[in-house]
Amino acid sequence: MSRGALLITGLLALVGVAIAATLSVILTRIAALESRELEERGAVVALATVGDGQDVELARASLDAGEDAVFELCSGDAMADGWAEAIRVQIRVGDEVAIDTTLDAAARARARTSQSGACLEIGRGTLEVAGEYVMVLRVSGTPPDTRVRARILARRALGPTERNAVLGVLGLALSLVVVLAMRAPDAKGRTSAPRFVRVLRVRARRAARRAPVISALALVALGTVLVVLAGIATPFVLPGGSTYGLVAGLSLALVEVLLAWALLGGSTTRLALVRPRALWMTVVFFVSAPIVGLVMRTFAIWALSNVEATGEAPIEAFVSWPSGLLSFGALAVIAPIAEEVFFRGFVFGAIDDGRWGGRRALAFTFAWGLFALAHLQQAWGNWGGLLAVTAAGFVFTLLRMLSGSTLVPALAHLVYNALLSISALTAAGVIVGAL
Repeated sequence: MSRGALLITGLLALVGVAIAATLSVILTRIAALESRELEERGAVVALATVGDGQDVELARASLDAGEDAVFELCSGDAMADGWAEAIRVQIRVGDEVAIDTTLDAAARARARTSQSGACLEIGRGTLEVAGEYVMVLRVSGTPPDTRVRARILARRALGPTERNAVLGVLGLALSLVVVLAMRAPDAKGRTSAPRFVRVLRVRARRAARRAPVISALALVALGTVLVVLAGIATPFVLPGGSTYGLVAGLSLALVEVLLAWALLGGSTTRLALVRPRALWMTVVFFVSAPIVGLVMRTFAIWALSNVEATGEAPIEAFVSWPSGLLSFGALAVIAPIAEEVFFRGFVFGAIDDGRWGGRRALAFTFAWGLFALAHLQQAWGNWGGLLAVTAAGFVFTLLRMLSGSTLVPALAHLVYNALLSISALTAAGVIVGAL
């Protein structure tokens, strides 16, 4: 191994260790956030059984100062209908009344309605006093014939420490791309593989000579099935929650990289993990890739704002808690490398024959289509998010085809995800269009 190759290998190892160390810090922080996230649901109360002027406790929770809290009152009926009499709700802390509100017509009109009923936010904010918070309801006059239930949410807000940790992972991920780009474009990049992998390669080469397109598609199908099986198996191996959500995502990313490497013969060249051959192409594509990421982020914001959703996407529910948002934010700035290695490296590289024509068009279609399908379940119901990730996949695949390098779309993908992730971590938004 040459001195330059040793240097690059050492840099890759150093960046890998730094990424692992930073992610371990983030995992610790996610676990701490998750331990303080509370969702207390009170018992269902039938208003018809509440006497005039009688106080009824809806829910209680022990909360700490500095936590962000939300107090809600929910009903199986639309709050704008059938609630003729005034209803009063108080939030008490010990002997003090923190909030005292009457659910008149104007208040009920602010309720969030859905097919299952309606929820009205009674109060929200950062708590200044620790203690036992109690939601109490009082009905004046004849109560309506409906049922209500209170919900108290409490969580620790994300701060600069969490955002800086995610920025640290992003910087290291970008460094990984840069170090890989330092390799010569004609580098072989081969390493020793297990014997069963070498046997499979020999048989695959024999099949490829007889039916190259069918062999390539079969290889892609095998890799896709194995990744899907890994994704299905992960929830059964790991418990739920935000902490293990990040672990599961990182595990799946590792599986994608290892499978891509093994199925394409252990060659980083076939995975196109090298810079474009011509120096001018390297400069042009590496300068334009971040700009492409910025443009796609702008399109994602537009799609999320203008395409109507028909339900809450699974990822929206996951990132609704700070621990889930931090988990997804950290994954969003490291997983793009694994996704590019698998979809634009393995899938595209396995089918493409290096020439403009039918094989390349087929490679483009499969790399783009499988990428979109991989995000279908994640964004289901939020069609703006799905449109954003599908459009991003098209552009990233186009970059791969034009540049001949997987590192170019990886750079654009990292910038795209990072812009969505950091803005979400700052504003506690939703990053449905990322990853």
